[in-house]
Amino acid sequence: MAWKDNADVNTKDLIAEALRTIMMEKPFENIRIKDICDRVGVVRVTFYNYFIDKYAALEYLIEKDLITPQKALAESGKLEEMIYSMMEQIDVHRDYFRTAYQVEGQNGFEDELKRLMGNTFWKMLEKFRHASPGTHQLPNKTVSEYFAELFAYGMRTWLFYPQRISLDEAKKYVFNVLRTDVLEYLNES
Repeated sequence: MAWKDNADVNTKDLIAEALRTIMMEKPFENIRIKDICDRVGVVRVTFYNYFIDKYAALEYLIEKDLITPQKALAESGKLEEMIYSMMEQIDVHRDYFRTAYQVEGQNGFEDELKRLMGNTFWKMLEKFRHASPGTHQLPNKTVSEYFAELFAYGMRTWLFYPQRISLDEAKKYVFNVLRTDVLEYLNES
């Protein structure tokens, strides 16, 4: 990697990390691009070389924190390990993720998490799901969006549950949500 490429990556990361830090200090809707630039010591045009807005910087943080580190696990079909690893990252930075979950709107945190997780699940399904001949199956895109919704719901519930539950309990909860269908609940008696 050339020096300029390395400088670009470092600057992009510095800008994104500045956003993360500022998010812990004030509400996302009150954060201005100027606040981020001042924190990093760059001019606005530098920010716009990397991100179109603060929502794009937030999306970058989601990818950097949760998606990119799990790429090898996703590519090898290790769903459970991938999700556990994501949850461990979320647990380490719990306060940040609770704050990030409160970013709502057109490009809110949860919507971006669902989109990125949906893409990750879709790629896994495309690679590892095999249709049985003669059966009707839901398309991989539909299934991946459904599981991304479940994952995001599980994360939100875990992060905002009135009593703090342990990471191990949360892992069991999330996988119970992902594995159990409504008919199993209806047949409990």
